[in-house]
Amino acid sequence: MILPLTMSRLKMARWMRRGFAVLVVAMMMPPAVAFTVDTPKQIVERHIQAWIAAHDRSDVEALTALYAPDALLLPPFTQDPLIGTEAIRAYFNTLLLLPGNKLALESTNVVQADNLLYAAGRWQEEVGSRPVHGLFLFILGKQGDDWKALADTWNNDQ
Repeated sequence: MILPLTMSRLKMARWMRRGFAVLVVAMMMPPAVAFTVDTPKQIVERHIQAWIAAHDRSDVEALTALYAPDALLLPPFTQDPLIGTEAIRAYFNTLLLLPGNKLALESTNVVQADNLLYAAGRWQEEVGSRPVHGLFLFILGKQGDDWKALADTWNNDQ
């Protein structure tokens, strides 16, 4: 014996059919893309690898592009800070004329503060057969979807 449907039972039956239809459609959809967020260390390592690659190719434009337009560069043996794209480009044009190869950078400390990353570590390069090494510190800033060097300095242990 079938009982007559009351109005509330009828509404419930309609909602159940709609809910089932939505569930079937949702199950047929591809899974959502999983988004991963890079750790500060991964961001720094990617920056370091890009810096080394540009350096090893003597690619001044690629190296300069890693810096913000108003970045500050404090390399050893300079009288004044180098500020901005043109000053940084001119410095790297001179630096990359000097002999050197097998550059290595290793970040030992990475700290994030909001949209800034502070990275410190050691660098080493062979100049001829003589190893040269020291410490570095750079500050990366989030600019749009990218990270650019806002400040960069290094010393020479010798």
